[in-house]
Amino acid sequence: MSKKVFFLWSVKGVLLLWLFSVLYYLVSYREQLIIGKSAVFALIVVAVAVVILLIIDFLRSIDLQFNSMVVGCSILVAIYCIEAVHLAIFYYPGFPEYSPPITLDASLIKLAESSDVMLDKRTGFEVVRDYRSRGIDAYPAFMVNGRQEWGEKSIRDGQIWPLGGHSNKLIVHCNESGYWSIYNSDEKGFNNPPGSWELAAKEKADYLLLGDSFVHGACVGENEDYGAILRSYAKHVINLGQRGNGPLLNLAGLIEYGIEIKPSKVLWFYTEGNDLINLRAEAQNPLVSKYLLDGFSQGLSTRVEEVDDIVNKMTNEHWARIDELEQTKYSAMLKYWATLRSIRKRFGLELPRKGDEGVEKLKRAISLLEAGESNLDVDRSDRGKRQREAELEDQYTLEIDIFREILLKAKNIANTWGAEIVFVYMPSGNRFLDKLNSPGSLKKIVVEMVSSTGIRVIDLVPAFNALTDPMGAFPFRRGGHYNSTGYAISGAYLFKNL
Repeated sequence: MSKKVFFLWSVKGVLLLWLFSVLYYLVSYREQLIIGKSAVFALIVVAVAVVILLIIDFLRSIDLQFNSMVVGCSILVAIYCIEAVHLAIFYYPGFPEYSPPITLDASLIKLAESSDVMLDKRTGFEVVRDYRSRGIDAYPAFMVNGRQEWGEKSIRDGQIWPLGGHSNKLIVHCNESGYWSIYNSDEKGFNNPPGSWELAAKEKADYLLLGDSFVHGACVGENEDYGAILRSYAKHVINLGQRGNGPLLNLAGLIEYGIEIKPSKVLWFYTEGNDLINLRAEAQNPLVSKYLLDGFSQGLSTRVEEVDDIVNKMTNEHWARIDELEQTKYSAMLKYWATLRSIRKRFGLELPRKGDEGVEKLKRAISLLEAGESNLDVDRSDRGKRQREAELEDQYTLEIDIFREILLKAKNIANTWGAEIVFVYMPSGNRFLDKLNSPGSLKKIVVEMVSSTGIRVIDLVPAFNALTDPMGAFPFRRGGHYNSTGYAISGAYLFKNL
């Protein structure tokens, strides 16, 4: 066998292997691909046709086969060149929900340009690393919840459970609007101006804020969160908001820090769609669940150094893992390039991520269209909504009962110094974005439960409904946390109704 023939057959073998890999991918994951069944069928027909053409080509002369191979290889090289360029242009690791790699919609680029926003491509790890390289002691925002093993260790070893992050540090929070939100933490590790706690020791705070990432300030500038907005009305505010908090951790914050400062009002922020989910996890945590017991406290307000030590330890453990992943970044990028992942995402051939609700909604929309139905045919009647709400209520009956117990305990604590608790209901983007399903928020049940405790409710939904385009209050109209507009209009509405 001549070298030319051997080379020819070797290249054809590689091409066939590549082609069968694509075919295997399509067949194995056909039920999960985000494309219609007709498109999958068309792709399989094309792949089979190419195999047949390759078989026919074997019957031709060596010279003609060599020419066919050159054409085939040229096409394949061109595809990978396109993939390389596409990946280089549209890979945005700063957006976790799209990365890696991201198919950045042209509409998103245009929105960013029209808003004079330069999309920051860096990951949170890279932002922190860049600050540290300039001698600034920066840290990523700390997540205090979701650590079941940590709770068990706390019970066993007496380790404390922090409710805030690093004290007196530059904190890199999150990126949803194209830029990273960054703030300087206070002397107890929360998102407040330096000296806030010293001031609270001298004069009574007007408001104590309890809540999750929305209250924490995700993902806007340092002077655009709820705490800053209320301060703009000449109010003294202590913000205990922390990403991932649920009702039980909010109660913990009131016990650990609120009793110390005794504010005039406690603003209890409730996030539609995830607070009951968070409560389910918190209630099962062996340490956090102790806050339901009378007299339990970790004394965190006076243990700042211990909190910092624990937070640093946990952060460094995760940092080491991230650092290790960053070292393999180039090999990962090579894998993405070799599997044409960027182009696959562009043309809707990417597999959905586990639990990706957006993908599931899209699949439901596609199934409706393929059945000859309109998205408008989805049952949005009051009857359908009531049925879905009833199903959700059955799922969260226990959590709603625990939530009521938590609020009653919080109210009794606040009553000891004459403070009022105000329940603030925050809507999610799904309420305004979801066109296929009711958001299933259990809003009516939650609000009625809160009202039954005698706690006043301020509903922020009207503030968003008053906008011509409520989704304009969310980053790039895609949901998630509020953007600066969302915080501003809801913050002003909140203060007006306090």
